Amino acid sequence: MSRGQSTQAFNTASDENATDFGNAQTAFGGTENAIGNYNNQLAKFVSGNPYTQGGEYDQTINTGLTNVSDAGANSLAGALQAQARRTGQNSAADAATAAAGAQQNTRDLSSDLAAAQQKRIAGEAGYNQAALGASAEPISANQSLYGASSNAADSVLGDETQAAKTPSFWDEVGSGVASNLGKGKL
Repeated sequence: MSRGQSTQAFNTASDENATDFGNAQTAFGGTENAIGNYNNQLAKFVSGNPYTQGGEYDQTINTGLTNVSDAGANSLAGALQAQARRTGQNSAADAATAAAGAQQNTRDLSSDLAAAQQKRIAGEAGYNQAALGASAEPISANQSLYGASSNAADSVLGDETQAAKTPSFWDEVGSGVASNLGKGKL
């Protein structure tokens, strides 16, 4: 390879390196914007956790369970009153029966609320685990971005270095003549 060809190969590799660098900068800016958007969406996801104490899950489940308990107690009292009217039985004991039913519904409600809290806590842990896993994505994206850019630059630099190492025809001829000059042979 002649010195001119080596220079041309070096210049071509340098130009490609400059182009690759410009493209990498553009891609880097676009990726940084995408990572910023991802982080904003992740923040919305984390702040929208329905499993936090007093959150959407808690309110919905607590209201539903309380309504079921109340409906059960009211239903029992209504059924006892209807039976007393229909049959003409003495309804004196119905108040105690309705009170015992309401107490049992309250105990059942407490148990159901405790189970719902366990599910809420497990849901919150799962939600937070998903958010934590998702928070690693921007870090991974940045690592990949820098790794790809660095590898491309190293590849082009290797081409430039190799082109600079290759001696030209005249370098080889000149080297041979110079070594023979020292030996007194021409």
